[in-house]
Amino acid sequence: MRKFPLLIHIDGFGLLTLGKTCRYCPKCEFIIAHQNDLEHYMTEIFAESHPEVLGNDYFVVGTVETKVWREGMVKPLKIEKLLEHTADIKDRMVLHYEQRGWGPPDRESPDAHRRAPKKPPR
Repeated sequence: MRKFPLLIHIDGFGLLTLGKTCRYCPKCEFIIAHQNDLEHYMTEIFAESHPEVLGNDYFVVGTVETKVWREGMVKPLKIEKLLEHTADIKDRMVLHYEQRGWGPPDRESPDAHRRAPKKPPR
């Protein structure tokens, strides 16, 4: 777990820098940010000040250098400086979690399509 300053573009609002604790794999340089967590924080931020942007489309642009992010919390930054110190997200993936477990015999396993085909009886 590491804290990342995420630069998020929100339709109808613009850019937001959000400090978010995410899972991180240093070997792969892979950051996992849960959609429901991001949306929860954005709802808290905009509920009173900009309720019209709640539910708008958004995307994570990249991560901002921590030093610049902290500087921006004290005084507003020009967008040019913010973008200059932002590392773009190179690839996005959507992952879904499906709970595995016991189920009725007529229920197909969620990963049944990934299994090797059964050999016909001899």
